[in-house]
Amino acid sequence: MIASFFTNDAAFLSLTAELAKGGARAYAPSFLQGALLASVREELWVEEVLLLVAPGPAEASKLADDLAAYAGAVPVRLLPARGAALGSRLIPSCQAIGLRHAALAGLGGGEPCFVVADVTALQERGLDPGLWPAPLTVGRDSAPGFDTVVELLAGLGYERVQQVEDRGQFAVRGGIIDFFPSTGLSPVRLEYWGDEFDSLRRFSPYTQCSLLEEDSVTIYAAAEPFGMVIAGMPDAVAKQKPGVGRMSGSGAAANVGRMSGSGAAAN
Repeated sequence: MIASFFTNDAAFLSLTAELAKGGARAYAPSFLQGALLASVREELWVEEVLLLVAPGPAEASKLADDLAAYAGAVPVRLLPARGAALGSRLIPSCQAIGLRHAALAGLGGGEPCFVVADVTALQERGLDPGLWPAPLTVGRDSAPGFDTVVELLAGLGYERVQQVEDRGQFAVRGGIIDFFPSTGLSPVRLEYWGDEFDSLRRFSPYTQCSLLEEDSVTIYAAAEPFGMVIAGMPDAVAKQKPGVGRMSGSGAAANVGRMSGSGAAAN
């Protein structure tokens, strides 16, 4: 494991000892931060959700990428800023919405993971995981029925189209559901035999050829929940714009209060 590289380092041992007592301040070059934080987690907080705060979007993205290289099987989620004020007519990109949903699901889910946040994102409204629907997981061991998947994709804000070409879209034909996850790099084809799961494969939106078979895929929101948009607005604005948002706020995720308070923040 990555922690073995630091085990005999006196500075690292001193840092983990201070963190175990309740807090410490440490400085590390940017190229070392991912490895160091992954090592600290292995030493002290193996079962925790760790929220790491970066000063800006570029730093948050780089730290998330570095952590992913050292964290092994531990999920690393990026919480980007919304980028537009709630109540304005501007909405975040589909990918940004999916990343925010995944990060909030990680914070509220209780399973060990890293969540890397741009500090601006933590200053925005609408970060209550309870306002978002639960993510949808499909796969050989967890596929809901055909009609249920279609209904849940629509509930997550996915747009039904004739052919999937971009994130946030899904298409249905026969016993096949194609969808392009908001956080994904390629669309996914879910096939049923009647109402029974048959296969799950990533495919090219250009050639329609299969690329990779998957055991399971977790799908995050493609549009913000209506309840989150309204809850994050000033009262006067919320009353003036009752139609903002495309998605229902049903299916609440776990409460963020389940996250342990022993997580560390990165400066």
